Amino acid sequence: AQAGWLQHDFGHLSVFKTSKWNHIGHKFVIGHLKVLSQRGLLEPICHQGASANWWNHRHFQHHAKPNIFSKDPDVNMVHIFVLGDTQPVEYGKKKLKYLPYNHQHQYFFLIGPPLLIPVYFTVQIMKTMITRKDWVDLAWSLSYYTRFFFTFVPYFGVLGSIALLTTVRFIESHWFVWVTQMNHIPMEIDHEKYRDWLGSQVGGQHHGRSLTDDDSSRDTPSLFATAVLYHYLHDHHMSHMLDLCSKPAWTFSFVLELPVIKTGDCCSLTLYRLAATCNIEQSFFNDWFSGHLNFQIEHHLFPTMPRHNYYKIAPFVRSLCKKYEVLYEEKPMWKAFTDIIGSLRKSGDLWLDAYLHK
Repeated sequence: AQAGWLQHDFGHLSVFKTSKWNHIGHKFVIGHLKVLSQRGLLEPICHQGASANWWNHRHFQHHAKPNIFSKDPDVNMVHIFVLGDTQPVEYGKKKLKYLPYNHQHQYFFLIGPPLLIPVYFTVQIMKTMITRKDWVDLAWSLSYYTRFFFTFVPYFGVLGSIALLTTVRFIESHWFVWVTQMNHIPMEIDHEKYRDWLGSQVGGQHHGRSLTDDDSSRDTPSLFATAVLYHYLHDHHMSHMLDLCSKPAWTFSFVLELPVIKTGDCCSLTLYRLAATCNIEQSFFNDWFSGHLNFQIEHHLFPTMPRHNYYKIAPFVRSLCKKYEVLYEEKPMWKAFTDIIGSLRKSGDLWLDAYLHK
């Protein structure tokens, strides 16, 4: 299971110093080894023989606009669930009833964790690689299946090997659906509110160089989060903490040259990130069980930071949020799990009320 967190590290370029080796490692781990990913109910969570390009395309959009309809693919529930406070009312007013959404907190147990990996992603990944003619990722994927069946068919036969593969995916699907939803589903999910204007205004060019020239540009707003934190740490004579990040040198040059960011800008940027995610309390088990993504706030602010450094930077992020009166939400894991069901129940009730009375 920990291979999933490893491929996530490679995907965020946080293992090696160069992008090239991170990309190679990512394709090997996600395509050839057993793969588990994270973020979002309809995002790659746990899969063997998957596509690195498919994962990158979805996951980078999630980091750019978390929990924003039409921009974050992880909240595209393909009419199976309604999320947040806005979407259920919209569905209800339009009399849309693809499923009885007032019972979605119940059928979540039947079609969410059990079927996401064994059925939905198995089909979607293969379809995506073939239709997009992504032959390199398809070759990596086929190398996984070749190795798997070559290893297990002599012991269990063809049908037995397929049953083994499906069973493993079924079990792991439960684990990772619950882990990945605890940080996002209970949080604010809505249409674009254009709160992150700072990143879009300044992030395009710097000294004539386009941010798209480097892989780290996939999460441009986080550069400004880094800048905010840099100035905070600099004020506290702790700017050496920036070494905890894993970013190209030119990025830090860009960050260090930014002017001091005003309080209003800091709140605008940080609120955008923290409204969509929360942290889970730290413990040895929680760190291991979630691959250190119980520090989800820090991960979204610093997506290229190696995950074993999140706990080091967390106190400073928390202090910064307190200084600017921005909510920094942290909860026990058991409460995070129950909040998933509570959020689905609330959204379902909103849909039913709008469907019947509006």
